[in-house]
Amino acid sequence: LSFFLSSLREQEDLHALKIFPNPAEKYLNIQMESLGPKLWEIRIHDVFGRIVVQKKSQLDRTLQLDISQLPPGQYVLRLQDGDTSFSRKWIHTPY
Repeated sequence: LSFFLSSLREQEDLHALKIFPNPAEKYLNIQMESLGPKLWEIRIHDVFGRIVVQKKSQLDRTLQLDISQLPPGQYVLRLQDGDTSFSRKWIHTPY
């Protein structure tokens, strides 16, 4: 039952946070569904787990991050607000 509830929560989380485009070149758009405006800690981790971007930002529905200074590669976007956290993998491509 615990596994089922955890999987169900993960399915709900998949719909709560969307990032696009993926792969991304210059900008990564972050879209949250129905959580209302909140102050989120935003972190981008490289494939080695190092934090390459860290900032706090008010996120109502959509936020655009400038990723043009990051080298091409795979990254993980993590948003956290207290006990609530979301993460998504994405790819930065050269332009």
